[in-house]
Amino acid sequence: MRTFAALTIYVSLASASYGADWAVTHDQGRKAFIEHDYGAAADWLRQSWAAARTDAERTVSANDLGAALHELGREREAKQWLERSLAIAKFPNAVTSEMLASADRNLGDYQAAERLLRAALAEPGGEGDNRARLLNTLGDMLRERGRLSESRQLIGEALRIPGISWRREFDGHAALGDVERNTRAWQASQDHWNVAAAIARQHQAPVLEAQALRGLGETWLD
Repeated sequence: MRTFAALTIYVSLASASYGADWAVTHDQGRKAFIEHDYGAAADWLRQSWAAARTDAERTVSANDLGAALHELGREREAKQWLERSLAIAKFPNAVTSEMLASADRNLGDYQAAERLLRAALAEPGGEGDNRARLLNTLGDMLRERGRLSESRQLIGEALRIPGISWRREFDGHAALGDVERNTRAWQASQDHWNVAAAIARQHQAPVLEAQALRGLGETWLD
């Protein structure tokens, strides 16, 4: 179960002064995305792309349009926009790289996804929450490919990063719940799912708590 596939829109990829027309259309897209109206978000973000006058604006519009299209399941289009965002930015961005890898993964191109994630992890300055995000995503993908020992190692590394957010902790424990279930280590799997559910409950995230409880239930059924 890909517990961290639901991606968040990112709007601050560069420090810059934004134009008024771009800011209005992009803000409407951001609001629609937050409200889970991804079709409307994509429409607004296309308008923000057309209104963009600087590379900073184009980088953000392409990134966020890619995120909206990913949520709509339009992975080939999402991939094109995310690649465009990275190309325009001319600097590595862990969030965009992780989203692009997720699109490749959903398209069945696991080799491209793995290359992208490993390249992003090798970039200087990749620390904290962003590094944990990349490690969790790569670890979960390797789990899906049956590379369980590597998966466990990568996700464990993510959880050991000091100061990561509660969401990255949730992702890590949920992913390890799947890893241990796949190795038939039932108690270890249940322990990770219970930790994930407790984290979600503590932070009042009912959707994530439901995912964790579903994972726990699937472990019991196995």
